[in-house]
Amino acid sequence: MQILQTILSLINRDRFISEIKDDDVVHIARNTSYNKIPEYDSKIISGSVLKSQLAGPQGEPGATGPTGPQGPQGIQGVPGTPGATGLNFLGAFDNTVGYSKGDVVFFGGSSYVAKFAIPAPTPPAVLPDPPNTDWDFLALQGLQGPQGVPGSGFSASVVNKSGTGSSTAQVRLNSILIPANSFTAGDVFSYKAMFTKIVSGAGDQCLAKMYIGDTPNLSGTNYLIQVHRMAPSARAMTVGRDFYVDSAGTYAQDSGTQNDDSPYLQTGSAFDTYTIDWTIDQYFVVTANNAGGASQEAFNIGAKVY
Repeated sequence: MQILQTILSLINRDRFISEIKDDDVVHIARNTSYNKIPEYDSKIISGSVLKSQLAGPQGEPGATGPTGPQGPQGIQGVPGTPGATGLNFLGAFDNTVGYSKGDVVFFGGSSYVAKFAIPAPTPPAVLPDPPNTDWDFLALQGLQGPQGVPGSGFSASVVNKSGTGSSTAQVRLNSILIPANSFTAGDVFSYKAMFTKIVSGAGDQCLAKMYIGDTPNLSGTNYLIQVHRMAPSARAMTVGRDFYVDSAGTYAQDSGTQNDDSPYLQTGSAFDTYTIDWTIDQYFVVTANNAGGASQEAFNIGAKVY
């Protein structure tokens, strides 16, 4: 009867709730009598405990449902702009056929690309050779470069540290092969060489003598082409000369010009002419003599013909 009164009181006061929260306290009426007349004992239970008891255990997962229908297909995009037409290389120009825009031909050492379609000529007419208004330059032929020096046996530096010692006689220090036909009429060639001495001081100068000969040891036909001198007080000397070849001979600065302040032609010097046969192998031969003795010993440390 007490529980019924309580329920009626709640209804009259409009105090029903639609949701139980975990921290709610719920009143429970429990029957404590085992006789025919029930007796109820008022108890409380927390909302969280009550919800856990009211909720049954989780059931087994249900079967997978059927696959849904396919969605509508997307709208196809707008086609992109076509790329540029590539070049079409066709080889040598033919003035009897037509060409399409972008065709590339070769004529006179250069290449040309057709600016637009070029119809084939009606016989017996022929297309004009490029360049003209139908063609654009693609790659022009470059200017012809100077002719290289034939062979390479004499174009590398040669180092030989043979000295003259105390001898005052002429001593061969070095030789460089000049292959046959390296020089012809109209060519200019040069040599450059460097010498050092161990010490400087009293004594006579060292004389370096340069030859062109058909043997490396001057045993055959040879020409003394220049004499260079190193003063007693000098420790090093770099020398060089230029030569011109024509059909009449090989021209050079006077071999007796021994002022080596400059390795190049000195104004006012006389010229010598040599009848060197450049159609056969020749040798550039470096010699020296040491009038100053051992204290003035000289070395040829490098020579080059180019």
